[in-house]
Amino acid sequence: MLPAKFFLCSIVGSDGESLCGNISQFVGPTLAPKGHVIELTTYFGALPCLGCGGTAAKSVWCNGGIPQLANLTWHKQQMTRQLPAKVSAGFDGIIDVDYESWYPVFEAAGESYRNASRALARTQLPAGASAAQIEAKAEADYNAASRTFLIATLQHVKSLVPNASVGFYGLPRPPYWHYNQ
Repeated sequence: MLPAKFFLCSIVGSDGESLCGNISQFVGPTLAPKGHVIELTTYFGALPCLGCGGTAAKSVWCNGGIPQLANLTWHKQQMTRQLPAKVSAGFDGIIDVDYESWYPVFEAAGESYRNASRALARTQLPAGASAAQIEAKAEADYNAASRTFLIATLQHVKSLVPNASVGFYGLPRPPYWHYNQ
């Protein structure tokens, strides 16, 4: 089990590149033996994201775009289809799910995600709802949907690879990431 204050894959080299592929050299071979950390990237499953076609396609909404519109059934089907190509069912190491397109807390999410969430909330409230009501609904719904999406991801990966330890890159957010908001 990882120590409570250890943040899996928060290790970044001086050139800004993640050193998670070599995590065993930092945390010791007993905790993470070489080859026992598998990283699953943003495109694992059906992560809702905005602009997933690259910077030129900011208006492209993939898999619902925002967590509130994610299709969990489709997400689980995609994980079930994709996971065997990356991880054997008997794997007993660490699986690091690296979802970097959006952050699961409204106040730290990118402006495009907050704006899309506000637009959705506006359609779900009565006409004439105040800006404060729209903001409160957008935030509450975004946070709840993000949590549901991440928990469903963890539970499903764990059901497919029961002996693995499963977590997310950068979650919980280390206090020294204050510059990365």
